[in-house]
Amino acid sequence: MKDALLVEYRKVTTTRSWWLLLAGLAGYTALLALLVAWALGQGGTTMASDQVAGSIYTLGASMGYAFPLAVGALAVTGEFRHRTIMPTLLAEPRKGRIMAAKAFVSLAMGLVYGLVGTVVCASTGAAMVAARGEPTHLTEPGTLRVLGASVVLLAVWAVLGTALGTLMTNQSVVIVAILAFTQFVEPLARMVLGGHSFGGHVVKLLPGAAGEALVGTSFVSLSTSAPLLEPGWGLAVLLAYGALFAIGGRFIIWRRDVA
Repeated sequence: MKDALLVEYRKVTTTRSWWLLLAGLAGYTALLALLVAWALGQGGTTMASDQVAGSIYTLGASMGYAFPLAVGALAVTGEFRHRTIMPTLLAEPRKGRIMAAKAFVSLAMGLVYGLVGTVVCASTGAAMVAARGEPTHLTEPGTLRVLGASVVLLAVWAVLGTALGTLMTNQSVVIVAILAFTQFVEPLARMVLGGHSFGGHVVKLLPGAAGEALVGTSFVSLSTSAPLLEPGWGLAVLLAYGALFAIGGRFIIWRRDVA
């Protein structure tokens, strides 16, 4: 297993995609934090100052999770795109071990994404909040818990990306699917369904909403007033999605001979 982990680590770190996506996450979350902090500072919000701060600091986890999701998916789909999957299987024919190694490496990469995304988002947002003369709440236990949960959540998203990549092995298709779902489909569904009693129950089980439940708050959930699951249930729903993707990929896609 150690050799498989080392091989998968080298595959990820010797390409440019991981740090380009990391830079994209940092820039995206910084921009979001600045825009949202500025917009909320214009007045009209009924949220308490700690809720405002929390909604800003978690923007990376609630809206930037497409980046770790993509880097996890690329760890698998890149093998199929560049035709390196056959040498990989010849060196290690146990497909389950390969998938496990990719998941562990993606988790480690996800922690890096989580740290960078959370630190950039929190520091940028806090600077804007402080510039308005308002408390940042950065040192409060509740805020620190939220920030820690944000790091963990972004790492979990990278593992989910690996599971998704085993099910959707076409790199172009999986990237389009990630962008479409995370940036358009789910936000629109939450906006439309969140205000209805039945729709609210459905919305809570969507991947993004389940992830926000793990953190406990987000700009999206506070804006739509849609309820979230308890943190433990949110994590359970995310892991269930990952298990379904991985099992489906292993026994539907990877079961047949890979060419």
